[in-house]
Amino acid sequence: MRWFRLGAMCAIALLINGGLWAAGVDEDAQSQGAAEPAALAVGEMQLHQVWATPSAYTADTGARLPAFSQSPTLDAAVASGELPPVEDRLPAEPLVILGVDGPGIYGGTFFNATYDVGLAVAMRDETSLILNKHSFTSDPYPNVAKSYEAVDDRAAVWEVKLREGLLWSDGTPFTTADIEFWWKDMILNTDITPQLRPQYKGVMLDVVDEYTVRFDFGNPADFVARAGGFNPITRHPRHYLEQFHAEYASATELADMVKKSGFESWNQFFLDRADYNHATNVDKPTLEPWKLSQAPPAEPVIWTRNPYFWAVDTQGQQLPYFEDRWMSIVGDQEVVKLKALNGEVDYSFLDVDVYTLARKAEQDGIVRVYVQDNPALVASQLDFNVTHPDPVVREVFQNPRFKRAISHAIDRELINEILYEGLSYPSQVAPLPSSPYFSEELQNEATAYDVELANSILDELGHTRNDDGVRTFPNGNPMALTFLSFDTGGLPKHAEIIADGLKQIGVELTVRFVDWGVLAQARKAGDYDGLLIWESWGTNEGLLVNDQAAHFVPNQALNLWSPKWRDYTMTGGEQGEEPIPIVQEALDYYLRAQATLDLEERKELFGHVLEIAREQLWSIGTVRHPGFVIMVTPEMRNIPSGRQPMFRGDHGRRDAFWKAQ
Repeated sequence: MRWFRLGAMCAIALLINGGLWAAGVDEDAQSQGAAEPAALAVGEMQLHQVWATPSAYTADTGARLPAFSQSPTLDAAVASGELPPVEDRLPAEPLVILGVDGPGIYGGTFFNATYDVGLAVAMRDETSLILNKHSFTSDPYPNVAKSYEAVDDRAAVWEVKLREGLLWSDGTPFTTADIEFWWKDMILNTDITPQLRPQYKGVMLDVVDEYTVRFDFGNPADFVARAGGFNPITRHPRHYLEQFHAEYASATELADMVKKSGFESWNQFFLDRADYNHATNVDKPTLEPWKLSQAPPAEPVIWTRNPYFWAVDTQGQQLPYFEDRWMSIVGDQEVVKLKALNGEVDYSFLDVDVYTLARKAEQDGIVRVYVQDNPALVASQLDFNVTHPDPVVREVFQNPRFKRAISHAIDRELINEILYEGLSYPSQVAPLPSSPYFSEELQNEATAYDVELANSILDELGHTRNDDGVRTFPNGNPMALTFLSFDTGGLPKHAEIIADGLKQIGVELTVRFVDWGVLAQARKAGDYDGLLIWESWGTNEGLLVNDQAAHFVPNQALNLWSPKWRDYTMTGGEQGEEPIPIVQEALDYYLRAQATLDLEERKELFGHVLEIAREQLWSIGTVRHPGFVIMVTPEMRNIPSGRQPMFRGDHGRRDAFWKAQ
């Protein structure tokens, strides 16, 4: 056995998204079966049915899969010997999927449009080892993995079994060697990962055999609570990436490649080739249903069928149904909306300000419309930098009464009416009512629009006005603040309404919209007044909220209200500044909540974290995110209906989408 030290609970968060389902094996479960079972309906949702293996499908339905078949476009390649037969390209036990409209037909292009090249990858399918059908509930299923289960009484050690015979898009086997490479040569390699996340510390990885790996957390680990959604462990083919890694490649050859590539170091070149988002490197093999074949800035971005994809439908047809995916990058949100409303794109998700027009287009037969939840806690939030480099400003920003004054000056109902057609409601950054961690007190804290109350609080705090009517800091400097943001999700309008409200209480707020790079650098340096954040960036709802707790405790990179405390926590005190006692108290409760599998105990402990967040008002929320409008062309099939979110867990299984001819 080969053991490698990894990070605590979050290591498996990147692996696993769910609870426990271990399916048996039926070696002859491929013969002709009975009638199709109905698609699963959960409340308002209609979701695909998924079985971990053909034998699980047979055990559940009494039916057996027919012989495996493939897209006719692959027939010539098989006949010529360029590709193996379909049964040799599938794993011994493929995943089985029945879409809400039933088995589909092959052919066509799945076409989308977006306004930003960075979002071109957002439509990718999940290749996590485990997925949840719905991230607000516990409904997990093995995905790339065949099964997983706890192998000790404490649920501290978990065993994951891969699908034997599962292949990368170039026909190379995907095995525990790929997992081992990712952990040992990427996560634990300081050239690739200079700063190890605290969650990675203390976990042991045991490569048992070619298809079995164990994770020992040392403490009980709840896979559902640790669900990570995006799963880099399945995105890094060892056989391909070793040629760019200093541990394996010839030093001379690697240096030559780095020089020709224009990068300054081998690790920069390696990360470019590793292409985490499958968005730039057309040479890298993938496990996705479609492989990148034309990368940005080319127009359109194109992904083509992966002939080795590892899932089938209940007729034995290898997925996906679509031959390829095209993504047009048009550079303007309004153009994307127009294309969607005109039925020019097969699938789009847009802000709810388009809802009325979308329903009209649906009545005209141009599109079908769904409303899809967003698991973000709020639509937008203000994060004051409470570890501001200026000690005078820092003291003010750390005062909860100051932030309550700011909060009372925000007209949340106006934001709701103008941007969301009245479909939302005011809220601080708090777990949703659907969450076991819901706190009504935190949700409603200081959300009333009351300019008079806000002014009286600032008066009591001694923030007098200068000759221009602007409030001042204790040192006499005007309270003229600059927040950074990113132009997405209607944030410019959010900023305008928030700034107008703050102006009424003598606080000048300028929101500067910057690109991703500038925002990332500012976040890392921690030298900013604050950030206007969209969709609770970094903290999502459902089964994840007590794992992705960046807006309640400074424990993750996406903690934005206390960058120096965040750096201290993440580096074990090597960087940043030691948090103040109330923050340390919240961190203690948080870590204790993480260490128990008892939901009631966890709710009590995490409740203390939320109560401290209510008292301190670390982040200032605006309104709950009302969700997205999903528009599809009338011919599209197997689109899950209802208000399921898409950012965590099962995205709707786009490998099962198809188009009626």
